[in-house]
Parts: sequence; structure tokens; C-alpha cells
Amino acid sequence: APLQLAQRGRQPAGLLALTAGESQAGIPGFLLIKTGPAARLSEISAAIEDRVPAVDVFTPRGLADNDVKATRETVGPAVGLIVFLAYGVGALVVGLTVYAAVFERLREFGIMKAVGARNSRLYRSVLAETAGFAVTGLAIGFLAGQGVAALVAWVAPQYLVLPWESEVLARTAGAAALIALIASLLPVRQIEKVDPALVFRQ
Repeated sequence: APLQLAQRGRQPAGLLALTAGESQAGIPGFLLIKTGPAARLSEISAAIEDRVPAVDVFTPRGLADNDVKATRETVGPAVGLIVFLAYGVGALVVGLTVYAAVFERLREFGIMKAVGARNSRLYRSVLAETAGFAVTGLAIGFLAGQGVAALVAWVAPQYLVLPWESEVLARTAGAAALIALIASLLPVRQIEKVDPALVFRQ
């Protein structure tokens, strides 16, 4: 199929990008070519690189993968550190919230112990409450992520933000579950020390 120059700014399905070293100003030179609708990009790319060894041929998918790889290599460690700190802050906030909630319910726990409730039942109650906090926080985070993505798309439409890809959602949900489990273990000793007789004396 004959090759045609693609106008700047268009991104048709059959688009190839050629790089041919650097220009006199030291800026890499690019050439966009558009193929026919039934053309096989892999075969055309191989043919061009075979006939013109000085150029490199990339498909739109290849360019996108290179951009993602370069971004992860440059800002990935910093973003990973921020995410790690965010998880830590989230665990601290959930833990303190659960601890305060348990402290306010000590009299209720004492009464439950007095009527025969075991510590395991109280632990399950605290775990259920902590899971509710985690689910609520996850829902708020989901809505906030969608809002930020929409804002970025409105302010800078050239950037594509996908806040809830399947991998990110699974990792975040797993972290929320782990945070909920750890936070529910913080008030264990506080529950064990509840004296039902002391509650009734008060």
C-alpha cells in the first residue's frame, strides 16, 4: 500500500512514527506516515527498517508503551513513596478512629461480657466496624479519584488519567483490607481488660 504523510495532530489507526536521528538543531526528527486500512503495520515497519537502517519505526502502541516506561522510570520511585506514605497515614487514621470508637463503647462491651459474651464475639464486632470504615474510605477514594480524573481531563485534555484500573483497584482494596485487619487488632488488650463488675459498680 502506498505511504502517505499524515497531517499533524491526527492519529489514525494505521499510523507509524519514524525517527531519523537528530536534526542540525539537535532535536530528534520524526515523520508520521499513514498506511492503507488493510495494511499490516508489523510488516510495513520491518520493510522500512530493512530498507532504511538509519530510522526506527514505532506504532502508536509502541510509542505509548515507551512513554509509560519512561514515566515509570523517572517518577515511579517518587510516586511509589507517596503511595506508601499514604497507606501508612490511612492505617494510622483508621487505627486511631477504631481505638477511639472502642474506648467510647467500653461500658457496652462490659455489659456484653456480663451477660456471657466472649472476647471473640467482641473482636468480631470491632472487625466488622473497622471493615465498614475501610469500605467507606474506599468508596470516598473512588469518587475522589473519578473527580480528579475528570478535572485533569478538563484542564489538560492531552493527559489521560485512569485512576481505577483493575490492577490499581485490586491493590488498593487489598491494602484497605489489610489496614482494617491491623487496625482491628489495636484495641484487643483494651477489650480484654474490660471488667464487667467494674462497669456495674460505676
